Amino acid sequence: EYFVNEVIGNKQYFDKEYQILRIKDNSLRWVHGLGELIFDQKAELLKMVGTIQDITERKLNEEKIQKSEEKFRSIFENIQDVFYRVDLSGRIIEISPSAKAFGGFYDFTIPNQYIQNLYSNPEDRDKFLQQIQKEGEVRDYELDIIGTNAEIKHVSINAKLIRDEFGNPSHIDGALRDISKRKIAQNALVESEKFLKEIQLIAHIGNWTVDLQQNTWIGSEILDQIFGMDDSIEKNFKTLASIIHPESIPELTDIYANEFTPSERSFDKKFKIIRLNDKAERWVHAIGELRFDENKRPKQMIGTVQDITLRKKDKEALRQSQEELKNFASHLQTVREEERNILAREIHDDLGQILIAMKIDLGLLQKSTLKTVREDNYNDLNSKFKTLSMLIDNTLISARRIMTDLRPEVLDMIGFVEAVKQHLNNFQERTKINCSFETNTSKLELNSEQSVALFRIVQEALNNVSKHSRATEVNINFTQINEELILSIEDNGIGFNQNETVRTQSYGLIGIRERVLLLDGELTLNSVKGNGTKLIVSIPYHKQETGIRNQLITNTNF
Repeated sequence: EYFVNEVIGNKQYFDKEYQILRIKDNSLRWVHGLGELIFDQKAELLKMVGTIQDITERKLNEEKIQKSEEKFRSIFENIQDVFYRVDLSGRIIEISPSAKAFGGFYDFTIPNQYIQNLYSNPEDRDKFLQQIQKEGEVRDYELDIIGTNAEIKHVSINAKLIRDEFGNPSHIDGALRDISKRKIAQNALVESEKFLKEIQLIAHIGNWTVDLQQNTWIGSEILDQIFGMDDSIEKNFKTLASIIHPESIPELTDIYANEFTPSERSFDKKFKIIRLNDKAERWVHAIGELRFDENKRPKQMIGTVQDITLRKKDKEALRQSQEELKNFASHLQTVREEERNILAREIHDDLGQILIAMKIDLGLLQKSTLKTVREDNYNDLNSKFKTLSMLIDNTLISARRIMTDLRPEVLDMIGFVEAVKQHLNNFQERTKINCSFETNTSKLELNSEQSVALFRIVQEALNNVSKHSRATEVNINFTQINEELILSIEDNGIGFNQNETVRTQSYGLIGIRERVLLLDGELTLNSVKGNGTKLIVSIPYHKQETGIRNQLITNTNF
C-alpha cells in the first residue's frame, strides 16, 4: 500500500521501516529500506534502486527504552514520595503528581512555583544548598515544610546536584518523603525512654545485655551507677567478676552452669556486689533471660539489675526487731509463769496453811462448845459448825484449783501428757463435756517452755470450748511425726465463720497464736458454722535441743 500509493503514486523516495522473515531461519527482523525510482525518456517507470539496512538491534533497544520510560513514568506518577526537579534558582521544573496528595503543598495550576516557598524555616534552605554544593548530594535531610493550607509536615529529603556535559551545575533532582508519623513515633519513643530512665532512677533498676559468644556486656546508665562504673572501664567478664562479691561467685556460677543455661530457665537471684568506685558492698536483685542462636546455643542474656540494699537493710532490721520482740515475749511468758509459780506457792504455803489451821481450830472449838450447850441448842449449833467446816473445805478446793491453774505441779512431777489427762478429768467433771485423749508419744523430753506453752494452749482451748462452742464432746490428739509434735483439739460445737473478722476481744486465740509463735510452730484453725472447730498446733521437736530457748532468754539482757 505504501509502495503503490505513496512512492509510485506520488513519485517520491522510498523510506520505510518494516519487518521481514529471513528465508534461511524464518526469523523475524526489522529493516530500514531506502529507494529511488528510475524513469525512462518517456517518463515511464523502469526500476527502483536503494538500500536495505538491518535495524533489529536498534529497534529492540528503542522498545526497551520505551518500556523503561513507561515504567519510570508509572512510578513517577503513582509513588507516594514526591519527586521533583528544580533549577539552580529553585524554580520547579517538574514535580510528581503525588504532590497533590501531599496536603496541598503544590498547585499545578500556578506556573513558575519555587521550592523555597515550601520551607517553614528559610534557614533550612540555606543549610540544604550549602551541603549539596559541598558534597553534591544530601541524604535523609529532615525539615518542616508548609503548604498552601498552612499545614506543616515533617519531611525527609534525598537530593542530588546534576551537572551538564561540561561539569557545570545544571539542576537538582530530589525526593520528599513525609515522615510526620515517624517523627511522632520517634518523639514518643524518646519520651518513653526518658520516662523509663526516670522510673529506673527512682527504682534503682538498670538493664543489661550480655554477649555470651563475645564475652562482653553492655548496661544502661543506671546500671553503671549501681556498679560504680564509668565509660573508661571495659565491660567484659573479668570486670563483671570483679564486681560480684566473692561470697556470691560460687553460688552464681553453680546456678548458671547447672540450672540456668542447661534448662533455658529465667535467671532470678539476689546477691552481693562490690562497687568499683567506692568498694561499697551492695545487695542487688538480677533478673535475666537467655536468647539462643539458630543452633540453639546460648547467644545472649538480657535482663535487669535492681539495687535492693536499703530494702535488704530494712528487711534485716525488721527481722531483728521481730526476733527481739519474740525473745521479749518469751521472756515475758517466762516471767509470768515464774510469778504464777510464786503466787501458787504463796497460796499453798500461806493461805493453805491458814485454812487448815482454821479447820483444826474450828474442830476443837466445836468439841468444846457442844459440851457446854443445852440440848435444845445442840443441833442448831452443830449444823452451823458443819456449814463453816464445809465452807473451809470448799475454800481449800478453790485454792487448790487456783494453784493448779496458776502452776500445775503435775507438769514438773509427771510430765505434759499425764498433766493433760488430769486436767481433762477435772474439766469433764466441772463442765459435763465428754473428753477423750489419744497419744502415740512416750518418754517425751519437753523443756519447761514447751510443756508449759502446750499445757496453756490446752487450757485456753478448753476454756473457749466451755464458753462459746456449746459442744458436748472434745477430742484431743497428741502425736509425734518425725521431728514434729502435732497437738489437735476438736469439738462438735456450733463453730464459726472464719471469713468474718476476728473480734479484737478474742484474746484467747491471740494468746494461743503468741505461744505457738514462740515455739517456732504453726497454728491451723478450721471451723465451719454448725460443724464444730478444730485447732491444730505443730511445733518442731528435737530431743537433744531441750532447754535451748531457756538459755537464750536467760542470757538476753532486757
